[in-house]
Order: sequence, then structure tokens, then C-alpha cells
Amino acid sequence: MGKVDAVASYRDWLREELRGRMAANPRYSLRAFSRDLALHPGRLSSILSGREGLSRTKAEAISRRLGWVGSEGEYFCDLVDSEHARSATQKAMARARIEQRRHLSQHRLSLDAFRIISDWQHLALRELVRSEGFRLDFGKLARSFGLARSVVEESWERLKRLELIWKDEAGRWRASDVLLAPGSVPSSALRNYQAQILSAAQRSLAQDAFEERDHTSTVFLFDPKEMTKAREKIRRFRRETAESLDDPKAKQVYALSIQLFRIADDASVKEKEKT
Repeated sequence: MGKVDAVASYRDWLREELRGRMAANPRYSLRAFSRDLALHPGRLSSILSGREGLSRTKAEAISRRLGWVGSEGEYFCDLVDSEHARSATQKAMARARIEQRRHLSQHRLSLDAFRIISDWQHLALRELVRSEGFRLDFGKLARSFGLARSVVEESWERLKRLELIWKDEAGRWRASDVLLAPGSVPSSALRNYQAQILSAAQRSLAQDAFEERDHTSTVFLFDPKEMTKAREKIRRFRRETAESLDDPKAKQVYALSIQLFRIADDASVKEKEKT
């Protein structure tokens, strides 16, 4: 797929969300997606194929279910209105709002760029290009990643299209140090990526020898008001660890994934708050 502007159709957004969920969970299906969207499978299929449309109300409900909030959700709904609003005036107003946001780095990336963030193998490929003596072998890469060769080839071409990898004058493959502008990544792409990383971590926990991995966790009392402070400390640790251990001579790509989330709370406190 070339550099197609993802704002072209709200259907593109839904297809990308479905594809990302299926990549993170091979057992995920169109039927599961329709369940999560509170749509009949037949109707969702018709919507994705263009045989049916959506109302603004239904688009807003879908946005909430997918976690597309703020400007991202509004943009999705405007895409729906630009095609299916009841009056020509409403359609024109939606299209005008879309045009105002065409500097879309704030709202949505091209489908190519969306997939770069959404699918983990792109980052892994870019890192391998940085290793000394890298040689392109799609068969070996596919076996290493546990993916179909066609998926690896498509990912490679996507990196090339966005000029995140290229050949230098000596014919060696090189990788860009910069991926995407900070703050330009839509939340749905990040969710897809993190879901895939978590799935990969589960596989590693089940399959890899202890000497080849580190899966640990800490449980402690935490005030969610400190989330901003905690997030910055985690980012600093992650960045410093990666920079100190980064080795161009290495031939393997590792993922450092740290999660901080609520797993329990004091139900008695909530009961007191209600009374």
C-alpha cells in the first residue's frame, strides 16, 4: 500500500483498528470486533465494504468504545458526517472541519506511518539494519520474527517509502535515527503496538530460557495523582537503559517493556465514599 492519507475514509480507521487487534491476537476476528463495537457482524461487514454507512450518533458511540477521544474522536465523526450527514449543509461543514485539520500530524498519520508505529516488526527491522554486517534475507527475518515472509517484505517496503531505511553510496543499508515527530502518534496506533508487545512478552515468558529474558514485577501502594511523575521516571529509566546497553555489534533485537497499572484497590474505601 502506498502513502494513502488515512483521513480519506472512516472505514480506513476501522480496518486499521481491526487489523491491529488481529495482529496482537491471532484469534481475534471480525465477529469479535463487531461485538466490541456493539454492531451486528453483518452490518459491520457492510459498513467496511461501503454498502452501509453510519450516523453521527453511532460514530460517536464507536469512538467511545475504541477510546478515540478528543480531537481524534471528533475527526472520525467528521469523516462519517462528510459522507452520511442528512443535509448537504452538514456534509459541507464536516468537510470544512476536515480541511482545517489537514495538517494531520496532530490528528492522524498516513496509513504507512500508522502501521510503522502500530506493528512491532517495523521497529525491529530498523534496529537490525543498525547492526554491523547486516544482510537482507527475508526468509531468515520471517523465521526470526515468526511472521509470514510477505508481511516482512511489505514492512520493509513501507520503511523504504517513508525513508526510514535507505542504501548509502557504498550499498550498505542505513536506518534513520528519527522515527516520527513527538506527539504525532494516534492513540489507537500506540494501543495496537503495546498489545503486540504484551503478546510477544507472554510468548517469551512461556518459551524462552530464563537466562535469555527477565520478567519481573513489583506491587506497591500508589497514588494515581502521581502518575505524571511516575511516567517521567519510567521514561527516563527506559531511555537511559536503552542508550547504555545499545550495541551495534549485537545481532538480536530485544524489547524493554515496563507497565504501571492498577491491579486492585480497597473496596471498603469506595463503600465509605458512597455513604
